[in-house]
Amino acid sequence: MKKFLSSVFIVFLFAGCANNLREVHVPVPVKCQVVVQKPQFHFDSAKKEMTIFEKVKLLVAERLQRQAYEAELELALESCS
Repeated sequence: MKKFLSSVFIVFLFAGCANNLREVHVPVPVKCQVVVQKPQFHFDSAKKEMTIFEKVKLLVAERLQRQAYEAELELALESCS
């Protein structure tokens, strides 16, 4: 009888533990994998024979292109945070 009561007590003990399950949410760091392609800048294709005006046009276009590239990099960095 004593063995039976101890086994019943153990069964009730485990049954009580089974109802106490909790769901735990743990944040897991994930490596950010944003790929931003570096553009080929306009002034890299400048030739020595170009006039100063043509070179300035290329520099202005490159500046706008660089600003767009920097904005894209900032968005990629922001999406990883």
